[in-house]
Amino acid sequence: MYNFVLQILMFSSLGLVIYLFARAVPRVGEAEAPRGSGFFDKLMAKLPMAKIDKSLDSFFAKFLRKLRVVIMKLDNFINHRLGKLKKKEEKSYSATQNEPTPTGSEEAPPPSNSA
Repeated sequence: MYNFVLQILMFSSLGLVIYLFARAVPRVGEAEAPRGSGFFDKLMAKLPMAKIDKSLDSFFAKFLRKLRVVIMKLDNFINHRLGKLKKKEEKSYSATQNEPTPTGSEEAPPPSNSA
């Protein structure tokens, strides 16, 4: 019961904070300070943003294409190495199957079914 009362109290407090915040948000938007044109604003107005955006898009497109090729080469390299390891493992497994048992006696060959 104690936990239930604490939870009700916490969620009520949270609801009150959200309500007060929601009432204060419209007032913040109305009070807008006038901006003067400063050095930074003039500098930003002189920059050709469309041209910079276009060149950045071109750079990122080229970079992502090259990165894709590198990732594909890495994937091929890893697959090649895994294939070598698998072949090596199969070879060592087949070699251990043909070795004699630790006691020195070999298993008898299966009987033939010739009648």
